[in-house]
Amino acid sequence: FSQKPSLAFLGRLDAQKRFWVVLELAKRFPQVDFLIGGDTHAPELMNPIIEKYKSLLISLYFTVYSGL
Repeated sequence: FSQKPSLAFLGRLDAQKRFWVVLELAKRFPQVDFLIGGDTHAPELMNPIIEKYKSLLISLYFTVYSGL
């Protein structure tokens, strides 16, 4: 990764966790690397949100953990 400051979010990528707040922060602070790790119980709902932000941000990294 880069020399920029980093922020990590580890948790379930579901609506009740409101992980899109972190995505909005990433949009507002491009000078920070945002590392997001987690899985979702509702991929049909969450995957379009994740894809939307992935296409907008260059300092956003997703790592999905399945089967934990």
